[in-house]
Amino acid sequence: MKRTSQLTRKEKDAHVEAWEASGLAQKEYSLRINVNYSTFKNWVHFYRRAQAHDQAMVSSEDESSFLPVTFKAEQPAVTGRTGTTELMITYPNGVKISCSGINTGQILQLIKHY
Repeated sequence: MKRTSQLTRKEKDAHVEAWEASGLAQKEYSLRINVNYSTFKNWVHFYRRAQAHDQAMVSSEDESSFLPVTFKAEQPAVTGRTGTTELMITYPNGVKISCSGINTGQILQLIKHY
């Protein structure tokens, strides 16, 4: 076997998957493949972190992700302070969230940031 520092991420991930399928303890598996136990624990950590990231990316693409925002140019409820107004968010299921005294300039900066 190559030195552990020479293994690619794909090779390390393959060992982690083989360990998971083996039913062995991490320590026992690492001894069988002649890899330091701490090193193998790191491989498992990075593998699981990558899996969680991949799952988060898939989840962000499904129905639970952000919906497009549309602005209606009705009668703005200006409160007297310059640049403040009422913000109302209506979800597809009819739930409404209303906030007054919102600084529209700050909201626009946040929207542009993302």
